[in-house]
Amino acid sequence: MIAAKSTSSMDLRWPCERFYWCILDASLLPAGEKATDERMRFVLEPELPVPLDDVHAVFVPAAGNPAKVVACALPKEVLRRDVPAQALTLGPSDAPAFVRDAFEKGLDPTKLNLLVGEFEPATVRSWRRRTTCAALAFVALAFALTLVGIERRAASARNDEESLRSRRESLVTSALGPPPPGHVLPPELRLAAELRSLRQTRRQSDTVPASIDITDRLIDLLQHWPLDVPTRTESIVVSDTAIHVRGLVSENDAAQRLATATSALAGLRMSFPSVQAAPDGVRFGLEWHVEPGATK
Repeated sequence: MIAAKSTSSMDLRWPCERFYWCILDASLLPAGEKATDERMRFVLEPELPVPLDDVHAVFVPAAGNPAKVVACALPKEVLRRDVPAQALTLGPSDAPAFVRDAFEKGLDPTKLNLLVGEFEPATVRSWRRRTTCAALAFVALAFALTLVGIERRAASARNDEESLRSRRESLVTSALGPPPPGHVLPPELRLAAELRSLRQTRRQSDTVPASIDITDRLIDLLQHWPLDVPTRTESIVVSDTAIHVRGLVSENDAAQRLATATSALAGLRMSFPSVQAAPDGVRFGLEWHVEPGATK
């Protein structure tokens, strides 16, 4: 192993004679251990003419044969004394003959840079620190924006859910009328109670055929009614032969959506819907009649 004098520049390239060189066998490491720089330092130690703590070394595995590792080292005192403060890299300008001969595909000396670790230039260390801080700040900002976006979508979903619930309650309230004084049941429970009462009345009455239940037709209508169409219902009339609905929507397309969604009620045929412009929207009329041959 040989040492020599130095030259000075931002990218230092010294003659290979100034460095300590050695080809190491990484297969000597215990099974399962990786050939890290720290582990390879202990493999290098028996080959050095000076104590291991007095040198600074870098390691490059051979191309195509990672078990073969070239070590390049310099005394720490030389690095402290001969490397100018403005230098950014330091490496050999060439490799010794025995290293070139051991590497069939050759060795690129530019891969060897000894200004790393404790000898890393202050400017490089400061740049890396700033880059790391900027990357962390970017990640934190992206994470915060993602959270804000998720919260906004969740709030929008809650608002849509509340709007649909209010429209459903409004539709049920329109069908049942205002609650009696002191009645505290929600509209949907009032509807369920009303339907239960009507079914009990039907079972107790001998004048109503068992196969007819107009409440089933009302339920069928409510199940087909689109909750995402804002509607002000003026009247819902359900009989054993027909259903009549009158109300107000904001535009013609909304009336058409109502007609399309409710056109296939069981046992009923929809008449051509009536639509009429009004000062505060579009007034509509929908009618369904018992199909010929259906049970009346």
